[in-house]
Amino acid sequence: MNLLLKKIEEKFSKLEFFLLMVSGVTVIFSMLLITVDVIMRNVFNKPIAGVIEIMNIALIIIVALGFSYVQGKKENIMIEIATSKLPALYKNLLDLTGYLIGFLVMFVIAWKSGVNAVTSFSAQEHTMGLIKIPLWPSKVLLTIGIGVLSIRLLLDSILMLTNIKKVENKPEFIEESKIENKSIS
Repeated sequence: MNLLLKKIEEKFSKLEFFLLMVSGVTVIFSMLLITVDVIMRNVFNKPIAGVIEIMNIALIIIVALGFSYVQGKKENIMIEIATSKLPALYKNLLDLTGYLIGFLVMFVIAWKSGVNAVTSFSAQEHTMGLIKIPLWPSKVLLTIGIGVLSIRLLLDSILMLTNIKKVENKPEFIEESKIENKSIS
């Protein structure tokens, strides 16, 4: 079971890394677009039309596609003041509870944003402004990002369950100094 979980997590980590790279390329594109827009606006007095609309969509891509990678690396901001002194079993149970609640919330958000993306596609919804940009692609990417995050939280929950079983089956902690003292005498 653990080998299967490790292989699934390895493949899933590659998907998360790919989405992170798409997010990174979007950051670079955004920086270049804003730089060119500022130059065009200040030097030639001809700003690029639709930059604000494009940046709104780009921000969704940048943020949503990076969520899961950060969760997979466990690099989210965590405040452990209350839990740092707890035994490993209780700490793991609290983490499991957080993962499961996170999974349920993110699953509902992904589901609802998917419904919203289909509705947006059906209605041919687009931005208001000089350039009409369809909104459904960004809504689909948001759904993908949140959906991958919800799968990551489910995978983390399963991995945490296997970790809790290991902690439960672990024999009581024996201080090494007591063991060394008995072997010396």
